[in-house]
Amino acid sequence: MIAATTYPLLWDRSLADALEALSGVGFEAVEILVSPPHLGVNDVEARANVSDTLVRLGLQALSVNSPTADVNIASVEPGLRRASVKHYSRLLETAADLEAPLAVVSLGRVHPLQSPRLDDVREIALQSITELAERAATLG
Repeated sequence: MIAATTYPLLWDRSLADALEALSGVGFEAVEILVSPPHLGVNDVEARANVSDTLVRLGLQALSVNSPTADVNIASVEPGLRRASVKHYSRLLETAADLEAPLAVVSLGRVHPLQSPRLDDVREIALQSITELAERAATLG
């Protein structure tokens, strides 16, 4: 199976039009970029429309991806880390709603002006990943 991502069409077409275009050239599966203006992680109502569009076009949502430099589940700042885990938890909900078997989760980065010990960063990341894995398990 060869899949395509909606990423290159983010600013040129609506998500429905992007899915239509990808289906029109023969793709059967897609990675859906979960990012405004296409679809935000908090757009619960819009997910149903996307799901309906996928069914109508005979497309499978292979993965969802929310690439952003603003999300950092390995942040040493607890508030930022909690917000990032919440963001990815909503991405997992989006994957479940669209029946996508994969969700792309990026760990984030170490801030260049801070220099935490690598072991500390690994522990923080592991805690976040564990929380997200547990959420993914509850969503199936």
